[in-house]
This record gives sequence, structure tokens and C-alpha cells, in this order.
Amino acid sequence: MRACGFLRYSGPCWGVVWLVGFVWMPAFASDKVDYQRDIQPIFSEHCFKCHGSDEGARQAGLRLDQVDAAMARLASGKTAIVAGEPAESELVRRIGSHNPEIIMPPPGEQNGLNDERIAVMTQWIQAGAGYAGHWAFVAPERAELPQA
Repeated sequence: MRACGFLRYSGPCWGVVWLVGFVWMPAFASDKVDYQRDIQPIFSEHCFKCHGSDEGARQAGLRLDQVDAAMARLASGKTAIVAGEPAESELVRRIGSHNPEIIMPPPGEQNGLNDERIAVMTQWIQAGAGYAGHWAFVAPERAELPQA
């Protein structure tokens, strides 16, 4: 069974496994939480519906898609995200709560956050809650050449 070039002896199935491994493994190898890779997808799935750019749908005056708005003091006097201080962040308190009155996303939503996603968001806030622009708008940085 021949596939192509480097897959000559392994067949097409192993080629897919090889490709997926090299494309996805770097994301799992990093312990550092990345906004674009880890946090923004969670926000998009669970939070932006009520706390995103749509001013008409926005709840509690909280906007999570902009760093300044997410870290600003709300009318309630609380701050959703306090960089480096998960214990002071209202977001962490609400996503980790079991009280149906304050838990986010609300119990009526189709899918809540699992423990892994709560841990990732807490780790991100502990690490400074760094927001990053879309990769297409971030200037590339020159990497250092390895020592020969």
C-alpha cells in the first residue's frame, strides 16, 4: 500500500495521525494559557452571547471581548477580571459557584462550564489575564536563532 513520499510505507491512516500530531501537539505541550487558543473559544461558546459586542444583548454592563471593559469596575462595584488575582475576580467566583442565583453561565443555558475550563480560566487570570489581538493583526516577532 503506497501513499505519498514520506508516507510510503505507513499508509494513509498513519499519515493523518502524523499530521494531526504535529499540528495539534504544540498546543498541548505548553502549560501557558493562551488567550486566542484557550480563553477566547470558551468566551465565544459560553459568554459572548450576553457579555460580548452586541450592546442590545449585553447583561450587567459587562463586556468580556475588550480588555478595558472586562477589567473595569462595574455599576455593582465589582470587577469581573482582576489580573493576577483570581480570588478577587467576580468571573472566577461566578463560574465556580454552585448557587443557581449567581453561577455563570446561568443554569438555563444549554451547556455550562466543565471543571477543566474553569481551571483554565482561573489559571489565565492568575497569570495576568493577557488578552491578545487576532493573530492576523499581531506583528510577527523575530525568533532567536538556535546555537549551532
